[in-house]
Amino acid sequence: MSPVSCESCERMATAEEAIRGLKDDNKEISKKIDKLQWWIMSTAAGVAGTLIINLIMVKGR
Repeated sequence: MSPVSCESCERMATAEEAIRGLKDDNKEISKKIDKLQWWIMSTAAGVAGTLIINLIMVKGR
């Protein structure tokens, strides 16, 4: 085993910091995705409900 140079230690440290930063970014992104999914689901439910009501009203005539 050859001794590890300081340069490679610094690279390891910056890589670990970058990974930690990515994890934090992922938390923020997943929060935004959750909000977006909720919005899409509620919009789709609203559209589906409106279509069903319209179909019932048209058939009722």
